[in-house]
Amino acid sequence: MDVIFNVLPSGQIFLAVIVAFFSSLVIGIFEEVVFRGVMFNYFVFLFRKSNKSILLAGLLSSIIFGLLHIINALYGGAEWAYTLYQVAYASALGFLFAMVYVQTKNIVAPILLHMLIDWSDSFFNLAGEPSMSGVSWSPIILTIIFVISGALLYRNIEINTLSTIGFSD
Repeated sequence: MDVIFNVLPSGQIFLAVIVAFFSSLVIGIFEEVVFRGVMFNYFVFLFRKSNKSILLAGLLSSIIFGLLHIINALYGGAEWAYTLYQVAYASALGFLFAMVYVQTKNIVAPILLHMLIDWSDSFFNLAGEPSMSGVSWSPIILTIIFVISGALLYRNIEINTLSTIGFSD
């Protein structure tokens, strides 16, 4: 927030908000289509004989989604400690997004949720500071909330959900 309101000239604040909005939307669409729309669905298909196919698919696609964030340390110059935290944060969010996808039976809901979280991170830095020397509890608490929320959504999923979102035996 400090950069937006104290560093940017006043005429660029609106532009920063709009650019952050559209970049968050594009990232949300791309990542949700790839990780929930394709990968999650593929894993559900692979585990279709299991009575825990949604749970397994949600966990596996979310862990892969989280691990993809290692790129930030390898190529983006981020600190490894922060990157490992980001892997956990993204994995927790990925699981929540997968359960929202199953509950709503629509990819638009996790896309919008993903976009709003990324957009809010642009302004409020909810995911934590790049330097892990001053770790606050808020990102850790958010990660725990995302895991609990995903687990609660999973508990409410009905077995016949698969056939209603395009899956069949």
